[in-house]
Amino acid sequence: MYTPVAVNDDGPSVVYIHGGGWIRGSPDSYDYVCYNLAQQTGSVVYSINYRLSPEYKFPIPLYDCVDAVSGILDLDGVDSIMLGGDSAGGNLALSTSLLLMNQNAKSPRLQGVYLIYPSVDFTKRDQPSKTAFGHSHYLTMSVVLRMQNYYIANESEVEDWRVSPLFAPDSYYKNLPKVLLIIAEEDPLASECYELDSKLRDLGIEVTSFDYAGQVHAFFSKCEVDAFLPASSHAISTVARFLVE
Repeated sequence: MYTPVAVNDDGPSVVYIHGGGWIRGSPDSYDYVCYNLAQQTGSVVYSINYRLSPEYKFPIPLYDCVDAVSGILDLDGVDSIMLGGDSAGGNLALSTSLLLMNQNAKSPRLQGVYLIYPSVDFTKRDQPSKTAFGHSHYLTMSVVLRMQNYYIANESEVEDWRVSPLFAPDSYYKNLPKVLLIIAEEDPLASECYELDSKLRDLGIEVTSFDYAGQVHAFFSKCEVDAFLPASSHAISTVARFLVE
């Protein structure tokens, strides 16, 4: 939990789900991101953990996140939350949001969803960004497929919307609050992010998208790398502004 120096008592709490391809990562690896979100927003930030694949396959990591978010909503002083994450964490954040907004009486307390280059479609292998950027950039398609195969127990699960939340029923999406979508232009996952953006707009959901030109997957959290720092800092501030608007 990250408590800012100056707390904004009127703002929502923030929940962050870390990335790492469902197989690695932890709240500790997102310390810089969550600390800065707390300081820039004045909100308490909860960085949640979940069990990792391949030891714990779908749906265990997802429902770890659902349970953690539900537990945060039960805490004294937490009136509402903004929920998000990056990459695999974005996948888990979107699926968790869809589940909570449709199956939980606490759903109106979810005030916004922020997604940083989320994985939302396990089914497609030949989208333009996967062809253009899936071989020579930070995240390759061979790594994407290996991580996805560690997460699911069998190939049929790629059709489950909780794995590929792009395919959740429209009736689930219609209850979503406002959404922020951060996209890295040179990311193999960019095409599915663009499809998610289109789906949200077609359904009339309030969505704000930022496409970071020339950036690769994971730039958001690579603030310790000088080449990524300007874009990472800008994107963190973009998320912070969304969280307090």
